[in-house]
Amino acid sequence: MSGLTPINQGCETQRPCSNWIRAGCVLGLLVAQCALATSPGVDLFLLDDYSMDPEAMGYRTVPPPPQITSVVSNRWEGERGDAVTDLSSRLRSRYLHPATESLVFRVDAEARVLYPTRFDAITDDRLRFEGRIHEAALRHDRGRFETDAGWQALRWGAIPGAGVLDVISPQALSADADIQRQKAPQLSLRTAVEFADQSLSFFITPTPGFAPELADDPVLTPATDDLSPEFGAQLQWQGVRGTFFANAAMLVPDTATRSEAQATEADLTPYSLLGMGATLPVGPTEWKAELAYKSGLRPANPATIAEPAPVALGGTRDRLDGAVGVDFNSPVYGRWSGYLTLYWWLDDSDLSESQIWGSDMAVSWQESWLDQRLETTLTGYSSLTEPVLAGIVSGMWRFSPRMELETALTHYLADDGTPFADLDGETQFSTEWRYLF
Repeated sequence: MSGLTPINQGCETQRPCSNWIRAGCVLGLLVAQCALATSPGVDLFLLDDYSMDPEAMGYRTVPPPPQITSVVSNRWEGERGDAVTDLSSRLRSRYLHPATESLVFRVDAEARVLYPTRFDAITDDRLRFEGRIHEAALRHDRGRFETDAGWQALRWGAIPGAGVLDVISPQALSADADIQRQKAPQLSLRTAVEFADQSLSFFITPTPGFAPELADDPVLTPATDDLSPEFGAQLQWQGVRGTFFANAAMLVPDTATRSEAQATEADLTPYSLLGMGATLPVGPTEWKAELAYKSGLRPANPATIAEPAPVALGGTRDRLDGAVGVDFNSPVYGRWSGYLTLYWWLDDSDLSESQIWGSDMAVSWQESWLDQRLETTLTGYSSLTEPVLAGIVSGMWRFSPRMELETALTHYLADDGTPFADLDGETQFSTEWRYLF
């Protein structure tokens, strides 16, 4: 035990030195506390934003790997009286390639095989192959600035599908279970800049597109010799109660027209648009409204699939369009969406009383059942001024996250001179099996 130093004895011999160290530490802490108390407040995160940049710190930002998602499907369509009108297999793929952290290239393409459904000497029905590019565009997103350029479909305003402000890309004329309706892509450029609570966006379309029914018509030819590019701007700002829009654009008409019934050339004279819109959320409900003044339109009966370019009812004049819409999402009552549009020709010369103003209406209800495996949708299209009704009942069953089966039944009731007039009394049904990978 003589070789060991007792603990108590060591402490007693080091106590004077440790006291001086403790006194020095306490004095240093007091000086530092006084200095911090008298100095102005400093936010270390605002000293130098550049110092927090990973690239400035020597790190290299690697963009995420490319992504590709595909859907293979078999579709069967029919009508009352005809067992099968369309039988096809489809492969649709969407490819996302992030070239850099801010630049993404996206492609959405579809290949279809259409099988013959009629085997007689009169009908020329044979195996056909078709391809379609739904989207091929570049997106650049850098801070406050974003740009989309390429083959794409653009939407505008607060109520998609209503046709008041959402008139940039051509809209299909057929009824769809989604009341936002299908849009045909076209070559366009859109750029936007964001501020604190506002965003300002611009678009330009060098070669305006046409509704799919007009582009596929074998007789009608759109008059594109004097067709000017489409362009416009939208100002969007976030208010205390909702989001507001202001729009201005030069566009091609919503509906192409002909000078007479025998004409084979469709007129697409540009017109100007000034409009505004708003979305106001109130609990689970979101209310929407739009108003647009359109100058230089030609009045005509509604376009149909059989007559995508109706005969004009006079020269160009001005029209006032308005729409109200609502989205209601409830865990008990499902998801409800709908809109009501009204239009009024400001110059009613040479127009009958039923042609001076008109309306369109669409309502959709969607609900999921059995732990999200079954999804049902009810959709209806009608009008307050014309006898027209289109109803769609559809259901989709998910066997797994990758495989699903969807079936739909559509029925039309419409008089002459109204939307869907060429489909009056028809009942259409379809079944489609899809596999996602």
